[in-house]
Amino acid sequence: MVKTEGPLKITLELGGKLYDVTEKESVEIYPEVFVSMGRPPSKSEPPFPRLVIDAPRSVLILREELWKKSHERAKKAGVPNPH
Repeated sequence: MVKTEGPLKITLELGGKLYDVTEKESVEIYPEVFVSMGRPPSKSEPPFPRLVIDAPRSVLILREELWKKSHERAKKAGVPNPH
């Protein structure tokens, strides 16, 4: 993520390209992988950004621990910048 512009807009940088992501429409960031912003489920929750990812089951989405494990395995295998 590059920057947050309120609870319903962020700018992502992937592969050197910038994507403005809002709740109004999905943005394709990879073939068949779309992202958009989501509203909190209730008005009582803080308005933190929520990224919604829509992807086929064949696309592995790496978050937190899975990304770290994948990154560590790639570094051990000699891949210079795996992600």
